[in-house]
Amino acid sequence: MSRINRFIPIRVVELKASRGWNKLSPAEAMKKEAELLVKRLPPNPFLVLLDVGGKEMNSAEFAEFLERARYGRENLVFAVGGPFGVHESLREEADLLLSLSPFTFTHDLARLVLVEQLYRACTINAGIPYHY
Repeated sequence: MSRINRFIPIRVVELKASRGWNKLSPAEAMKKEAELLVKRLPPNPFLVLLDVGGKEMNSAEFAEFLERARYGRENLVFAVGGPFGVHESLREEADLLLSLSPFTFTHDLARLVLVEQLYRACTINAGIPYHY
């Protein structure tokens, strides 16, 4: 069996602003987003919150993290915060704050970069050459 098949389920969770969110203050919007996001989490997740101030990893370190993260939890969840950042309650609940870059990305671009890095990490862990 390939090492790539032994990973726990990986989920990417994000919330896009709903109608009426533009009437909320940034603090209220972050709180509402955190409450909604927590409701969408599966049981016993290892929660990785994408945050510009989080831990930075190169591809090899990220691959090693994924290899270790598959033990002891039922789900590995990556959460993408909103345009104002993330509420402190969600930061406290996260198992890891992860930075993709010091740059700020849109939801769509953050998700794309994350999925590409997940693919790269899985190929590293499976011993599949990524660059030809």
